Amino acid sequence: MLFSEPPTVLDVPSFAWGHGGLHGGLALSLVASSVRRSFPDHSLRSVTAQFHRPIREAFAIESRVIRSGRSAGAVQATGSASAGTCLTATAIFGADQADAVPIYAPEAPDVPGPDSLPPLEGLAEKVPVLGQVDVRPVGSIRPYAGAADPTMTAWMRVAGREAPVDACSVIFFLDALPPSYTAVLTQPRPVPTLEFSAHLTSSDPTSPWVLVRSRTVRASEGGWVTESVEAWDPDGAHLGSGHQLRLAAGTDTRGYRERA
Repeated sequence: MLFSEPPTVLDVPSFAWGHGGLHGGLALSLVASSVRRSFPDHSLRSVTAQFHRPIREAFAIESRVIRSGRSAGAVQATGSASAGTCLTATAIFGADQADAVPIYAPEAPDVPGPDSLPPLEGLAEKVPVLGQVDVRPVGSIRPYAGAADPTMTAWMRVAGREAPVDACSVIFFLDALPPSYTAVLTQPRPVPTLEFSAHLTSSDPTSPWVLVRSRTVRASEGGWVTESVEAWDPDGAHLGSGHQLRLAAGTDTRGYRERA
């Protein structure tokens, strides 16, 4: 699903689910892959989506170009199922500029490589899509452990894949770790994504492995959580950044799930 151009109507197999429906990062990567045909000569620079309800059945992607220029273009997309609109998204495409500019990117943390770390077991029981992912944690990835630091770091790749990642698969990996905020909680509580924005670099990945670090940068008393995510390849090249708006929902989420 990640490495082939998706059709305009996509099935939602159970192995691709996250919590309660199609995994959000996978859904957004599929939308991005679908709309990039609109700008074959430009690179995908960013894509932002608002998630309005869980995607549990086949959904259709409709898109339209809202800007087309020599240096940049934009596409709006909507994902809909029989229950209504599931997500709305905007993608930005653009070319590198000829004039040199100062370069800055977050430095990759100094961590062991994936080959020296054991795989993490058990996540697929709660997040089916992670059954397709080789996860090598750096430090602790323990949701609901009551930790002091809401940060998670891990190497990840599609299980068994040796070919390098591409831009759309990086979007998936930016959302593949459990919500970092769950590390500081002590009781299970849904922390779904309502908005997810992925910003991609011009780096040309050479490996199937992606190092991902996610951290909660803000959490309000009302349960609204802002999460920041960074991704690098094994050579330290920065691949992209993610920003998420999450809601630490109450234990009774029936009303929320109907609205979401």
